Amino acid sequence: MAKAQTTPDLYDEDAEYYLRVSRPVKLGPFRYLPRDEITAKGRVINRIVEQEGADAIRNADKR
Repeated sequence: MAKAQTTPDLYDEDAEYYLRVSRPVKLGPFRYLPRDEITAKGRVINRIVEQEGADAIRNADKR
């Protein structure tokens, strides 16, 4: 029986990043727009990548 392959998190869960998305992204009650620069924890960015794919992140620079 094969093990399920898991993808490692791309961003440090507890670090803060300056984030810009490449397209509108809805995560829970929040909607992130490409024109906004957001300060977000790595765990939020990892959820966006999991839900929308890595191409949804334009850039994420560690604070």
